[in-house]
Amino acid sequence: MRSIAYRVAFALVCLADLQVFSKNAAAQEQLTPNGTNAFASHIVLGHADGSYLGAAKVPLLHSKGLRGFGQIVGLGDTGINVASCSFRDDTVPVPYSTVSQTHRKIVSYQSVNGDTQDGPDGHGSHIAGSICGESLDGDSSQPDNGMAPAARLVVVDVEKATNPGSYQVPVASIGTSYFDYFRKAGANVACSPWSFNVNAALDTDVDTYVYQNVEFLPVYPSGNAFTQGAADALMPDSPCSAKNVLCVGASYNARQMYLEQPSFVHTVVQLGSTSCRGSGRDACAEELKALPALFGPTAPAAALKSSCDAIAVDCLNAGAACPECAFGRNQLASVQDAIAVQASPPDACSSLAGFLAGAVCVVQRGVCNFATKAMHCAAAGAVGVVIVNSASQPQTLMQDTNSEATGLSIPVVLVTNSDGPRLLVPGRLLTLPVISRQVDPHVRAPYSSYGPLSNGRIKPEVVLPGDGISSTAASKSCGFKQMSGTSQSCGVAAGAVTLVREYLQDWAHPGLAKLSRPWASMLKAVLIAAAEVSRDPASTGVAKTLLSSEVGFGLPALASVFSVPAGTGLITVQSHADSAGPQRFFLSLLPTDSASPTPSVSLVWTDPPDSSNLLVNDLDLEVACDTGGWTRRLGNGGASQDRVNNVEKVMLLDLPANSSGLCVVSVAALSVSKLSPQPFSLVAAGAFAPSLACLASSARPSCVHGVAVRLLASVSGSTAGWGCRC
Repeated sequence: MRSIAYRVAFALVCLADLQVFSKNAAAQEQLTPNGTNAFASHIVLGHADGSYLGAAKVPLLHSKGLRGFGQIVGLGDTGINVASCSFRDDTVPVPYSTVSQTHRKIVSYQSVNGDTQDGPDGHGSHIAGSICGESLDGDSSQPDNGMAPAARLVVVDVEKATNPGSYQVPVASIGTSYFDYFRKAGANVACSPWSFNVNAALDTDVDTYVYQNVEFLPVYPSGNAFTQGAADALMPDSPCSAKNVLCVGASYNARQMYLEQPSFVHTVVQLGSTSCRGSGRDACAEELKALPALFGPTAPAAALKSSCDAIAVDCLNAGAACPECAFGRNQLASVQDAIAVQASPPDACSSLAGFLAGAVCVVQRGVCNFATKAMHCAAAGAVGVVIVNSASQPQTLMQDTNSEATGLSIPVVLVTNSDGPRLLVPGRLLTLPVISRQVDPHVRAPYSSYGPLSNGRIKPEVVLPGDGISSTAASKSCGFKQMSGTSQSCGVAAGAVTLVREYLQDWAHPGLAKLSRPWASMLKAVLIAAAEVSRDPASTGVAKTLLSSEVGFGLPALASVFSVPAGTGLITVQSHADSAGPQRFFLSLLPTDSASPTPSVSLVWTDPPDSSNLLVNDLDLEVACDTGGWTRRLGNGGASQDRVNNVEKVMLLDLPANSSGLCVVSVAALSVSKLSPQPFSLVAAGAFAPSLACLASSARPSCVHGVAVRLLASVSGSTAGWGCRC
């Protein structure tokens, strides 16, 4: 079991979060309304580039009315503070050990080896707030902070506040003593932010439950990996490794959050040149990881100094957002396009000789303290200081323990020994401190576990923001605190999936995507359809890819597939496959431009349980499109069919602009009996429309709509056949 906060294995199961801020709750709860889940919700609900529109703006899908109305979602955690304004109802009692149809936010509160309160770190309240927190009476000073603020909650409390960190999950009867509490109270989506290192029996039992209850989707975090070394130490935990759950990793938050509260954790020195400087520098400069000093202009606010001192090492080791150590945003890029000069003496332990005023002072770590070096450089006219670490020393926090840096006005950063020589290459221009380009919501947070699993399976399937998530503070009647970890991603994901369910039931196009009872596999398929590994290549310079080991299918942006009012951008199918032959679906590909979401087809099925966590029923996805010539694409981008995953996706990544034509989607079953066909969920997202009377035939068909076209042999069978482009 892994936990960055606790560093130990607890009696039964440990948290999957990174509670590096729980020691200093009072400091981080002093956040403005900008500190709510708005950063994360803007990313997932309409702003896939990670932009943030300000606290007064509402995420796109929330503004359209998609807020979780009529939905119930579950949370199995430390309990919640029912008196918080995020959950409180002043007229209806909390339904402990029962079910309420009238409580404003809580459908049922069950204790399973727990109690009826949150633990001292407020873990459950924080995640519940991310899922569906909604301030009582819509208090404008405390805006809605949940992904699905109109949804209601089933709480299963598995921790006693008197024994924090020890989750007494009933593993031996996970179905009847845990999942049933959610499902029988109406929750078909449940976040369980806890994990084991390896528990194959639990994986099997969880898969069994989902297979037997096809609408129920458990959401699990991939786990926090602070261990360095063996690859299996970084793999997702159980039961995130189960086939039929949604496994979620943590990504960075919206970039704007780090710009608003910069700290030493995510900063770099930019290495530019005469041809890479000024406003265009961000796109071309090389980045060197750099740790700003906790003194001088990059020191935290005086009121937070003790909090920062207590938590800084955890922040450094985990690579997590660290608001206690935030410095003024006006210090970002306070040194721009300056040359670097080696100090003399190199360690700057005494006054400098012959230093060029207006340059960045490059200093070797040496024997005297950091503040002494910085003051000598400042006295010589330096505009900034870069200290090069010793080869034998780990990266460390730079603190002014003797108050020698009083009055220092220039930034000081520490870089690795191997990066030191690059600073002094002729023509280099330095800008510092800067938030790294890698801090992007499509990028895995450093502590988030990732796969693939030892059997090759893709886990996590998606990532969602988990770093620096500000949500409900259990210790306040109406306040927020910031926490980081994959647990936080679990909460964001459960809220997002709840909105997927609401959209499919109430908002989707009746003839194309609306489903009264969406399966768990459908909820996963839609979320995966909305996910992308990288942003627009035009803005990032990084080519789009289908999936990666670190982030799975990427970061979902629901607004990319949910049109309001409903249109043709989403087509769903719930069906069954067996070995009798493939099921085929004919779609018209509509013209697209570079700004349009990449068309994709996603296939997910809830596979029967297997004690070795292997596939039992193997389905194969193939998409063949004729856009001036047939192109055949297989699920998950392989040269051959995927034999490992029960999640497959095809993205039409290489389409020329304004392409149009016929696409034939095939779902084939490998060794699946006609007596027990395999249910599956299929989602076509993007510029697709159904071809109404398009049926394959061995002879040239008489098309009711459109014209006959020759199909690929792989689409029509062993020989080339015919279809209709409608």
